Amino acid sequence: MGIPQLVSEHVYTFDVVSRCWHRPKVTGTLPLARDGHSCCVVGNCMYLFGGFEEESMEFSNTVYSLNLTTFRWSFCLASGEEPIWRDFHSATAWRDYMIVFGGRSDEAGPIHSAQELYDDTIYMFDTRNNRWSVPKVTGPLPVGRRSHCAFEHKDRLYIFGGFNSNLGTHYNDIYMYNIKKKRWSPFKVGGGYHAFVEDLAVAKTVTAFIYSEAPVLTLLSPTCSH
Repeated sequence: MGIPQLVSEHVYTFDVVSRCWHRPKVTGTLPLARDGHSCCVVGNCMYLFGGFEEESMEFSNTVYSLNLTTFRWSFCLASGEEPIWRDFHSATAWRDYMIVFGGRSDEAGPIHSAQELYDDTIYMFDTRNNRWSVPKVTGPLPVGRRSHCAFEHKDRLYIFGGFNSNLGTHYNDIYMYNIKKKRWSPFKVGGGYHAFVEDLAVAKTVTAFIYSEAPVLTLLSPTCSH
């Protein structure tokens, strides 16, 4: 009896009108099946970064793009200041860039040795030339973490929650990163809210919906920062 497949390399699409799932036929250079990776859409392509590859049992720091018209995968030969291997980070689209923050890495590089590292660096991936860069940021940085959520609104990146295993801490804080000014700042909010380690964020207009595995729905209006 073989080992059951716990991850999949398939792509699924969900039609919000018909409310039906589909599995389109994909071609090209397919990424290995993985978990803990990130995806975001820039233009007409979905960019996949990082994660833990089950076949090699290693962390990844590679980038793939999926053309959403042809459903053809391409490997992005990246250059510049590449992030180290990681999973459970966030990747957020902004203009022609993919912004990566946080995640879990390992002192052994791509190997999972349980010597975990948590990065607080902002990485910018320029999809026009497949080049990574690291901006020189200012302000009080958020603690490195994984399993947080992130979204962009009006040239600002917001992160919420997450977990740092080395510190044994779950977070319910919100930080704002001004992308143009390259400055971090804590984001003060009022009212009651709950936070859990696994969070998802979706930004729409001025409201972000933060949904956790626990039955809690929190609304955050980024406009109150202005």
